[in-house]
Amino acid sequence: MKIQLLYVAISIVAISTISAQEDGDILEKQLIADDLFVQGSLGIGLNIVNNQAFGSDTFIMKEDNLRMFFDDNSGTGSFPANDWRFTFNDTTNGGDNYFSIDDATAGNVPFRIDAGAGNNALRIESGGNVGVGTDNPAVKFQVTDGNSPVMRLEQDGSDGFTPQSWDLAGNEANFFIRDVTNGSKLSFRIQPNTPENTLTLRASGTVGIGTFGPNTNASIHMNSTSKGLLINRMTTDQRTTFGGTLAAGDNGMMVFDNEENKLYLWDGTQWITNTDDQSLSIATNVLALEDGGSVDLSSFLDNTDNQELSLATNTLSISGGTNTVDLSAFVNTDNQDLTSATLTNNQLTIAIENGNSVQVDLSAILTPLQTENATQQAQIDDLITRMETLEACACQVLNVNENENPDGKANKSILYQNIPNPFNGTSSIKYYVSHHANKATIVFSNNSGQVMSTVKLETLGEGELQINSDGLATGIYYYTLYVNGRKAADTRKMIIE
Repeated sequence: MKIQLLYVAISIVAISTISAQEDGDILEKQLIADDLFVQGSLGIGLNIVNNQAFGSDTFIMKEDNLRMFFDDNSGTGSFPANDWRFTFNDTTNGGDNYFSIDDATAGNVPFRIDAGAGNNALRIESGGNVGVGTDNPAVKFQVTDGNSPVMRLEQDGSDGFTPQSWDLAGNEANFFIRDVTNGSKLSFRIQPNTPENTLTLRASGTVGIGTFGPNTNASIHMNSTSKGLLINRMTTDQRTTFGGTLAAGDNGMMVFDNEENKLYLWDGTQWITNTDDQSLSIATNVLALEDGGSVDLSSFLDNTDNQELSLATNTLSISGGTNTVDLSAFVNTDNQDLTSATLTNNQLTIAIENGNSVQVDLSAILTPLQTENATQQAQIDDLITRMETLEACACQVLNVNENENPDGKANKSILYQNIPNPFNGTSSIKYYVSHHANKATIVFSNNSGQVMSTVKLETLGEGELQINSDGLATGIYYYTLYVNGRKAADTRKMIIE
């Protein structure tokens, strides 16, 4: 019976095969309910042809719209059941050429490769390092390009926030962060070969410049033996304009005026500088400081140091005291004669009997004498000038109207030589300006004619102006008196040592 059934089955298959060969290929859907093994290459798609050339390809899909769909129909419990698709190119005329992996369930395209992507556009090497533009990434993520490799961080506004794009890039000139949205400004740059620890930000909030271990009590700690701190520099006009934007809460702001060559500090209401540049004055027995504070010197005026030395025989004593010095041991020990004494410039050479020649540098004595002599000569010249002025006034006394000149002087303005001159520190300038003048100023200039300072004279008539050399270089300077906007006296020269 079994033999007969097997014979019938073989006969049916044989008849069907012969019929198929005679009638042509039968294009029918088939369901294979068991494993399928194909020894050879496999071609799928409407455009697969008979005798399809496979070359080295084991599997070829060929038709107008290529897709592979992965349908996970798990439907029990919490088994994963997401569906996926491989998509090859758009289906529309003029569409994109690409390969993508689609999340068919969510309708998203998490991964896509466009046609024309270069070699190693994305490479994951065996160690897990990811390379963009390289086949040998050396770190977990490496971007390689022939010119300024760049990474962009873009906020596109899709969540309601303002769009903003930043670029992180680098080349042979620098590493930089670029503000793409705002004109591609390069807000942050690091040049190649920048020294180690040039800028460090520590967990304490301290900024280190040139150090990895800044002082934790400092906001900024700078460490260098060959560099300094350069304060913001601006002109006087720029500083004045800047000051107009400051308020009490900005006190402590510091800038450098590169026209006056001075540091300025904002005290909450105004710019101040040279806080220690103050003048001392003495009236009677009181010593006063310009910006406040005084000392009463009365208690020191009892001549406590007015003492005399006296020598009786070999005993040296001081008045007002009981101590004495017995000089007996030194008697006749220096009983020698001077054999010669010569003076060359400031060097005095003395030859002593039975002894070596001794040289004495008299500069410490002569220099102050020379300076004092120059000062006295300047005073003499000043007195001569004043006397000549008085004589000139005396010659015109009959033409003076006392109502017009209550101080008894002519209307001629006078500017005296500063004393001392030369000087290093302070000096004073005396002047005379008629009480009828509307305004008077003394203008100071350097040897190149550049105006250094203009001082308004608050006191008319006879007056005296105190000046100091702080902040001024050694050299020759000039000062001129202007009355009612016109030059009123000869320009004087002063020298700063």
